Amino acid sequence: MLATDRAILIKGDMRKCFAHTARHQEDWEPLKTHLLNVAARARQFASIFGAGVEGYIAGLLHDLGKYGIRFQERLHGKGRHIDHWTAGAWAAMKQYGKAGYCLSLVAQGHHVGLQQDTKESFKKICTRTPSPDTTLSADSMNELLQLFAEDGLSWPTLQKSFYSRTGKRCSDMLDVRMLFSALVDADYLETEKFINTVEVKPSRPTRGA
Repeated sequence: MLATDRAILIKGDMRKCFAHTARHQEDWEPLKTHLLNVAARARQFASIFGAGVEGYIAGLLHDLGKYGIRFQERLHGKGRHIDHWTAGAWAAMKQYGKAGYCLSLVAQGHHVGLQQDTKESFKKICTRTPSPDTTLSADSMNELLQLFAEDGLSWPTLQKSFYSRTGKRCSDMLDVRMLFSALVDADYLETEKFINTVEVKPSRPTRGA
């Protein structure tokens, strides 16, 4: 990407952040559109087991890291192996505290696989430790949160999590897996819907898409 392109992304119409590409740039999917669509579908799925609000939140934050300049540059063909999932995991903990434990694991796991509910897992999230062989999409979380807000998005209130964290590993992780499944299915279906409606840009499979 040219330096001028980077400047446009940062200083110009930064509201033009994208989630997915297509052959023609005018068909690229706006990130806000993807987040809202996934959130709505994940809420529908998670409502079945009483976690509709958390399903919606998971959809909003799962790709928060895609607001990062490194991910946006990647869509233009620059860079590889960009970690865009750790940002959402961190935001869940920051925004909701203990009520965000389940959301945090779900956001982190939607690309790299679900991690165990352990102190080590949450330590990596809280310190924004990127997945092995990847680079965080942005150095500053404030930048991502500001762009999220400027896109007209906000965090719903979460009074109490459906995830009780009883200390019983099997039952606790079942709750996490249910929400994880709702998010992953929603993300997959919405991405598939976008792909089926546009002429997709050919690209090689890369980690961190």
